[in-house]
Amino acid sequence: MTSHRNRRVRARGFTLIEALVALIVLSIGLLGIAGMQISGLRANQSAASRTQASYLADDIADRMRANYTAARNGELPLPGFGSEKSGNPSTAADSERDTGS
Repeated sequence: MTSHRNRRVRARGFTLIEALVALIVLSIGLLGIAGMQISGLRANQSAASRTQASYLADDIADRMRANYTAARNGELPLPGFGSEKSGNPSTAADSERDTGS
C-alpha cells in the first residue's frame, strides 16, 4: 500500500520542467502573433499609399480631361505644387523650369 501512495504523490501537480516548457511554448506563440501584427501594419501602410496614389492619379486625369488645352501645353495646375488658394497656382511648365528638367 505504501508504493501506491508514493505514485499518487509524484503524479500530483506540475513539475518545474513542465511549467518552463509551457512558458516557452506560450512565448513562441506570442512572438508569432507580434510578428503577424507588424506585417499587418506594414501591409496597411502600403495599401494606404496605393489608395492615395490612385486618388491623385484620378484627380490629375480629371483635370486633364476638363482642360485639354492647358494639359496639352503643360500649363495644367498640379495639386500639391504651389498654393491654389492664393490665385497663383503652379503649372507643369513652372515646375519643369524650377527643377531644370
